[in-house]
Amino acid sequence: MKHFEHRCYSDESPEWLDRQWFDKRPNRTRRLRPIHPTEIFAFPGASHVLVCKVNLGTRLRIPMVASQTPAEFVKKLCNDRDDAAVIDAQLAWISCKALPANPLDLGRS
Repeated sequence: MKHFEHRCYSDESPEWLDRQWFDKRPNRTRRLRPIHPTEIFAFPGASHVLVCKVNLGTRLRIPMVASQTPAEFVKKLCNDRDDAAVIDAQLAWISCKALPANPLDLGRS
């Protein structure tokens, strides 16, 4: 178990993995990743999660559906590089289009 800001995370929880991802990429503010198995019930119908770094310890998770999106575009958006300002800008635009509690279909945004 990892402790951070009075919270406990398992080593494989999506919250902890997202924190580690952003810690390794301080220049990034957003990330698109496949849905974690523990998030399937929280985000029914979603295939991916857009994670937005709000501040050092806070991240917003937005469910996404990529079923009608070309795989190469989704792969591009899931880029792990630290210097991906263009990807961050594209993900910022997508996050503005997302509606709370409804997975956004990346193919229709």
